Amino acid sequence: MRSVRFGSMLSGDLDSRIRTAELAEKHGFDSVWSGDHLTFWYPDAIYPETWSTLLAAGMHTRRVSLGSSVVDPFRRHPSLLAQTVASVDRFTHGRTILGMGAGEPMNNIPFGIKWEKPAKRLREAIEVIKCLWKSSPKGPVNYDGEFFKLINAYLMITPKRKPHPPFYVSSSARLTRKIVAEMADGWIAHIHSPETFEEDLQEIENNAKLVGRNPAEIDKVAFLITSLSTDEESGFKSVRIPVGMELLLAQDILKRTGFLPVNIPGMLDLRKFTASPKENEAIWKFAEKIDRRIIEQTSLFGTTDKCVETIEKFEKAGATHVELAFVNKNLDETFRLFEEKIIPHFDR
Repeated sequence: MRSVRFGSMLSGDLDSRIRTAELAEKHGFDSVWSGDHLTFWYPDAIYPETWSTLLAAGMHTRRVSLGSSVVDPFRRHPSLLAQTVASVDRFTHGRTILGMGAGEPMNNIPFGIKWEKPAKRLREAIEVIKCLWKSSPKGPVNYDGEFFKLINAYLMITPKRKPHPPFYVSSSARLTRKIVAEMADGWIAHIHSPETFEEDLQEIENNAKLVGRNPAEIDKVAFLITSLSTDEESGFKSVRIPVGMELLLAQDILKRTGFLPVNIPGMLDLRKFTASPKENEAIWKFAEKIDRRIIEQTSLFGTTDKCVETIEKFEKAGATHVELAFVNKNLDETFRLFEEKIIPHFDR
């Protein structure tokens, strides 16, 4: 039995994303994940739509789970999201995971979409989707929320997986961690150290118990930017800027670990950042100022032995799944080494 499951983010151009999914399945990974952005701080990146990407990955694989990491409740009405996920789940024979988060300004404000009360909107969206997945022409459903309303509504397709595809929630605040505890099948911890992971997980588990849930039923996913290398220094150089930029946006983690640099512009905060040219220039500049010690705590890099050691720290903190965003160029060799040198340590 595997004590920690392994997942890979899909990135790069369209062909690279499909190739990554194929390699992940070939080399024993359990899941693949697609992010969800309209805008991004890598100006030359290609960022295709999430569910069409996962469907394409599903057509080239047979076993791995296919998850969104993560979609928000603003850009897609939950009825459309429920229909889309049900369709992909049918096409891929029950392999989808619906990963959701509260969203952020960068994917909404530039497109004229108001970003407000994100946690409450996320909660309502999950409730609406669950209602619609139970609906039918003979059994329409109703819902009366602040943001969403259903009046004798039903879908003409339901997911293959029963009772429904699992919900995973990415949370960076107390309100969304409470949603994880009360409603989610999985928690995606984006850019954490083992210590902050354990702290937030304890809060989730305590809240789960308060509502009568068994915390062991919640999959705990640690998201880690990853560079497998023959030596520690070259691995660190590969992850330094990507992790630094993520940490600038997740300033709560920097504050909690005591490594928040001074004079960071207020716009470099996930709750304000819109990926404008000025902000993108600033995030690249300030990423170099993030202390090496916090980057070491919140990423996965170096030799196979060092990577095993880091994953074991997250496992000890409570992680049951790792979601790896590779920055390696030679993915064939990277996946082979994971299969031969890293994953076997967690087959217990």
